[in-house]
Amino acid sequence: MRVLITGARALAALGLARRFAQQGHAVYTADSVHLPASRFSNAVVRHTTTPSPRADHLGFIEALERIIRRDKIDLLAPTCEEIFYIAAFCERLSRLCRVFCNDLALLRQFHHKGRLACIAQGLGVSIPHSETLSSAQDLQPYLARSAAYVFKPAYSRFAAQTLIGPSATQLRRVRPSEQSPWVAQPYLTGDEQCAYAVAVDGALTAFSCYRPLYRWGRAAGFYLQPVEAPTLLAFCRRFAHRHRVTGQFGFDLLLRDGRYHLLECNPRATSGVHLFDAATPLSAAFAHGQPAAPALTPARHAPVMMADVMLLFGHSRARHPCAQTFWRDFRRGSDILYSAQDRGPVMGKWLGVGESVVRALSRRMTFIEASNRDLEWNGEPLQQETAA
Repeated sequence: MRVLITGARALAALGLARRFAQQGHAVYTADSVHLPASRFSNAVVRHTTTPSPRADHLGFIEALERIIRRDKIDLLAPTCEEIFYIAAFCERLSRLCRVFCNDLALLRQFHHKGRLACIAQGLGVSIPHSETLSSAQDLQPYLARSAAYVFKPAYSRFAAQTLIGPSATQLRRVRPSEQSPWVAQPYLTGDEQCAYAVAVDGALTAFSCYRPLYRWGRAAGFYLQPVEAPTLLAFCRRFAHRHRVTGQFGFDLLLRDGRYHLLECNPRATSGVHLFDAATPLSAAFAHGQPAAPALTPARHAPVMMADVMLLFGHSRARHPCAQTFWRDFRRGSDILYSAQDRGPVMGKWLGVGESVVRALSRRMTFIEASNRDLEWNGEPLQQETAA
């Protein structure tokens, strides 16, 4: 099978590329950045740079069509927020190859952080009350009790702009609107866990769960401790069945007083990909017409990490102040980037970081913003939606 993985900048894309290649598939990648880490992987036959999905949606889709025809692609697998732009043209692209995602109408529901109750109620986890804020007036009831809430844009990623227990003064600076809504949720504490899943036509085909033991504030983790979570496995199975999901998706949750509380849904690949090593045929989870069978789960249960990030920043981000604990965790973890058989991405990652730094400086934005601005989607109408 020939697979095109988009969003090649994501380390999850690199993880998928390696798993597909190890299982005998030809892997091609695409992204609107020039130097993603996976470009330097020997698992990848060819990388193609495309127009920005956000800045040139139609140009991006047309570039994918050319790649699919040129490289005779069988499966298109999105990994980042370019998935929304692909989903808007899912029917068109499906005439050329199999597209591994649902349509935009469904993904919009998953991406909006205020609609959790609509999509996940009654599936075995608690859903904190969420209120969508669409005007300054909607903020008024929260000003006197803002410290008990979390506020975040309805369409956001990596905890960007999230306010946790802000003061009334901080909250007044928020400018929600119909076009850019925010969401208010009660502030909860507990054991943070993340689930990653793959589904085909509503059947769950792969599942992993982890605790982000070391992370950037409340954003992505860089040290993942696997967790056995049968409750979440059952939840993901019910979720996939209810919405007839085809694609990759993930959830952020809190385990509190023995019960899981759902915080967010991420309708794309997440770091849970890295828990699957070569011993588990993850590519089989993407196969069409999967027979009814137990979902694939990681064969090994050791932690994985971004070793370079752990060495640079992990100690300062440790939940435990004891240096001995940090070094014990470091020794137990295996690096998601380094492979003796595939060393190119180690240097390639830093070339990609350099590209993002240059972009951040030239556009006067943060590194995180520069890393994702060209493909993020914040609920804006897309051309096909308008035409329909």
